[in-house]
Amino acid sequence: MKRKKRIIMVMLLAALTLLAACAAPTAPGKEPSPTLAGVEETPAPKPAVSRIAFQRETAWNQGDEAQLEQATVTAYTDAGDVLWSYKTPEYEMTELDRTGEIGWKADGYYLVEDGAVVSLDARTGEVLWRNDDFGGASTASAFGDDAIYLCGYYGPDFYAVGYDGTTRKRIETFDPDYYWASRIELSDGKAVVYLDGGAAEEGQAKAFTVDLETFSASAEE
Repeated sequence: MKRKKRIIMVMLLAALTLLAACAAPTAPGKEPSPTLAGVEETPAPKPAVSRIAFQRETAWNQGDEAQLEQATVTAYTDAGDVLWSYKTPEYEMTELDRTGEIGWKADGYYLVEDGAVVSLDARTGEVLWRNDDFGGASTASAFGDDAIYLCGYYGPDFYAVGYDGTTRKRIETFDPDYYWASRIELSDGKAVVYLDGGAAEEGQAKAFTVDLETFSASAEE
């Protein structure tokens, strides 16, 4: 009988000790251990990109005394912290800029780099795709619903690239009598490209319209 009482007392003491351990507060600075195997803590969400800045810089290459151009794209949080940064290679400078900003739309950031259109993941800075078909410089651009539309100062006069990186259309020149495509605007399913040089009247650019469904081009009177 006494033996049975001892066993019961031991079991009660063990149960009370276990309950006290479970109820004890966690020591400051220590996280409680998960009670279930395989349970993991959810990581804190990464800060969102608030602003993306494009900066072009030039420097002298002391080896051959050539002037070089390079662009840096930097993403910032609301607090001004840098989330990611992307640098283009260094390019030897020419009359026209070798790099240029297109801009930020949805989850993509776009730029022109040595004649190629480059897409970066706006959240991480990772290169998503690069399309070398454009070939232009000193670029004017506009975001459409299905594509990005561009023109280059020395050509092409019109270029369309989809958000998946595929070329939709490239028009080298609308009319050999007109050149220096410097501005592009979208309106009612059409792109209007303005050319400043050639037969255009001084101070009055010649406008050409491209239908964005058929890509047929015509001169505006």
